[in-house]
Amino acid sequence: MAQTQNCVLTVPPNPLTAKGLATPYKMSGCDQTQFATEACFVEAAILDPATGAIQIYNPLIINQNSTRAGVDFITPVLPTLPDNAVVGIFFGSNAVTLTLTGDTATCVNGDANGVFGQFAYCNTPAFFTAAFTAVSSGLIKIPPPGTSTKGTPQACPVTRDFRMVDMDQSDNVDSTYLLINGKTLAQNTPANAAKYKNATGKVLDHPILLLVLTFQNSTTDRTTCSSMHSSLQLWAALQGHSKHLASHAHQAARQQWL
Repeated sequence: MAQTQNCVLTVPPNPLTAKGLATPYKMSGCDQTQFATEACFVEAAILDPATGAIQIYNPLIINQNSTRAGVDFITPVLPTLPDNAVVGIFFGSNAVTLTLTGDTATCVNGDANGVFGQFAYCNTPAFFTAAFTAVSSGLIKIPPPGTSTKGTPQACPVTRDFRMVDMDQSDNVDSTYLLINGKTLAQNTPANAAKYKNATGKVLDHPILLLVLTFQNSTTDRTTCSSMHSSLQLWAALQGHSKHLASHAHQAARQQWL
């Protein structure tokens, strides 16, 4: 459960570039090592408009006064971006509020009345425009969720279904980080996980994860509903996050991508 912390996150220069994505975000007002109660999480979706391929990259967050590479954090992996890549960045937090500062030219953190709360985003109107264009041209194909054949036939639940998620189903991301020896933060990459086997990790209370876990342990027909597994993250990006922005009534952004 979120506590009383109000986190301030400094967005690095040029956050939509490979270098910007690999530059750690700096946290103040909260302790990033306290995953369950204070940490913030960042997820970037990188779209190749030529192929429709989407890769997910989780930028690292470190504490503002703990900036020694190799001691306070493990240097992030530099992502490879395709030509003309369109990057959307999504934020979530386990604290009460999240405020962005730094290079926020493409970011939305709230409206004139204050911050959204735990959620923010950068460049997502452009990302959704490119994504829906790719869907329209057939480069991205989102299969239907399917229909259960057990009991009374019904549509398989998706990430916006209140049967599967809590009341804040769209204000989170599914990023995870590693904490090594209780003090060193790192991206949860296969290489880091293999090298630091005793590291602890914490996922944000994310609806996609909850949906998968509930789905796997439910009586819902897994065969007819299995089509949603392969596209779960994309479904959340194109359905969950887009509707989430609409739910915050950010009209300027909505007009660009709805």
